[in-house]
Amino acid sequence: YAVLRKKAQLQDYAALCAAIAFSAALAASVAVLADLGNIGNVLAMIIGPHLTSPLVWDMVALTVFILVALVNFIILALPAWTRSETRIGTWLAKRIKPERADASRRRLAPILAVIGIIAAVALQIVEGLIFSLQAAHVWWHTPLLPFDFIAVSGICGSALLLLVLALTTMKSQTEHSHTTIKHVSRVLVVSLVLHFAIVAIGLIGLVTSSVPAEKELLALLSGDYAVLYAAEIILPIMALVLVVTPRLRLSRITMAVAALLTTAGILAHRMMLLYGAYAVPSLLFTLPESSSGAQLGSWGYPISTGFGTLGEPMFAATTAYVPTMIEVGVALLPLGIAVFVCGILIVLSRSYPAQKG
Repeated sequence: YAVLRKKAQLQDYAALCAAIAFSAALAASVAVLADLGNIGNVLAMIIGPHLTSPLVWDMVALTVFILVALVNFIILALPAWTRSETRIGTWLAKRIKPERADASRRRLAPILAVIGIIAAVALQIVEGLIFSLQAAHVWWHTPLLPFDFIAVSGICGSALLLLVLALTTMKSQTEHSHTTIKHVSRVLVVSLVLHFAIVAIGLIGLVTSSVPAEKELLALLSGDYAVLYAAEIILPIMALVLVVTPRLRLSRITMAVAALLTTAGILAHRMMLLYGAYAVPSLLFTLPESSSGAQLGSWGYPISTGFGTLGEPMFAATTAYVPTMIEVGVALLPLGIAVFVCGILIVLSRSYPAQKG
């Protein structure tokens, strides 16, 4: 978006956006490795992939996006590299003239931007299909989920960039920075509206459904998970109000708060994506009417607890689970990799834009 719009205000942040995109995709690939379990499963996907598996296509789409994002970052950061006084800059300047680097960026950046958008959309569609094709989970089994993944990716990217803009222009609020925030806010608003439209359609389907599993899910959304689900809806709406109000949009503190509210809301949305799916039994059975004509209701089939020792319950309606510290570390590892890699790329490339007065 920053490259294709050819706006000077956005061009300053193009390399930064590419660094964030590459780092986030690299972190996502690490998260996928945790799902695969061990190196043998990883090698099996590479040596003998099953083309009917959505996870294989997820791996292909993610790999393509990582490569495109890396090449895009190099092309965008190359002019800054050739002009920097670092060792890398001096070494590159002897081999690539700054004017040539500028020409390569002008020629290749738009092409890579289009390829990057296609790869990003394809990646989100494949990610969404991994969930939506699982008919056993009513919370996932909807054709709208891939489109919601696209909307959420736009929300996350624009919210992160909005937070960076708000923090870096806190002391220097110029017309240049105001225009940049306006462009980023526009992407955030469009993505949020699309996301809320998809959520509304899904809720209407739940309310009007007569399927026992979907009724159970609706009861959870208004019961045990009401607070978390309310956070998913209310926090982004609050951010949307802050962003679309012209007077509030001029405040950097307000924009930082809007970005944080959006991030918290999307985090609640992702948590509900898992909790809402696994809290509802995959299989339900309904007993016939009693002799008096009363409905006896529906129950979920018992699930295995994983215990096979004498005296331990082998099946139960629910099972308690507390993650170990190793599991917590594995869950936080992708976030740490994203922050670490992105920090290195920003420092090496000096893609962090200078303040403009």
